[in-house]
Amino acid sequence: MEPAWKSPVLIDRLNLTDLAERALAAAGRRNLTIATAESCTAGKLSALLSEAPGAGEHLHGSFVTYTKANKVQTLGVDAGLLKAKGAVCREVAVAMAEGALHRSPADVAVAITGVAGPDPDEDGNPVGLVCIAVARG
Repeated sequence: MEPAWKSPVLIDRLNLTDLAERALAAAGRRNLTIATAESCTAGKLSALLSEAPGAGEHLHGSFVTYTKANKVQTLGVDAGLLKAKGAVCREVAVAMAEGALHRSPADVAVAITGVAGPDPDEDGNPVGLVCIAVARG
């Protein structure tokens, strides 16, 4: 049996909308604001959050950093880390979240980096590999 983290998760638009609403409601209950740092999702997470009730009070915005160069320039991700590990790994996701947190007035930053396809990335990572990180100030 494969570990749970390797099992495919099927999420449809309705589930995503519900999750976005729940995330913003949780932020509201805790009086927190959110920023996102996105790579493979190219701003889709921020767009989804922006449609949920409470977005005007709890969503600061998003950094869309699709390329390695943009991750370095915009979020301050270490170029050496990207060269050593590639763009899709836990460490880069953490660096993206921390960079977004330090470059925005948000209390919490969520980062997503991954390979959307249709082909593996330039580092050989397979389509579907995604790393997510959260940083809190």
